[in-house]
Amino acid sequence: MNKRAPKYILGLIIAVVAIGVSAKPLLIKYYLYKYSRIFAVSQILIAPNTFDLSDAKNDINLKSDILSALQRLGYLTSFSIPITTPSANAEELINGILTYTDSHAIPLVVGIDDIAADTSLYVIDKPGTQPFWESFVRFYIEAK
Repeated sequence: MNKRAPKYILGLIIAVVAIGVSAKPLLIKYYLYKYSRIFAVSQILIAPNTFDLSDAKNDINLKSDILSALQRLGYLTSFSIPITTPSANAEELINGILTYTDSHAIPLVVGIDDIAADTSLYVIDKPGTQPFWESFVRFYIEAK
């Protein structure tokens, strides 16, 4: 081996580490960009005459793939918050939140899971937002 080989190997190792460190934020930005470009579902509100059901189905599948990729990358997390007694307008509040987040391309999933024995609010959102959602459940979702 010549005298430059160790320098080339060290440079290659440094390049691989640098690419590995910078790949995660770039992937997150890429997925957020792709998520913001999906609009077929919101088109039903804007132009109902041009709404295509097959495009909407493909977009929903793409959104779920992007959300799961963002969860794997650690950008999003999922959690459940128990609800003791849901209020009468709980579904309306959740639908309003989902309409807003869909129209503004915010990667967020909120839903009431009432299939299991205990009713709970299922949330996919950024880590650290669980205290907000717990307060939201206590003040708005639960019957007073």
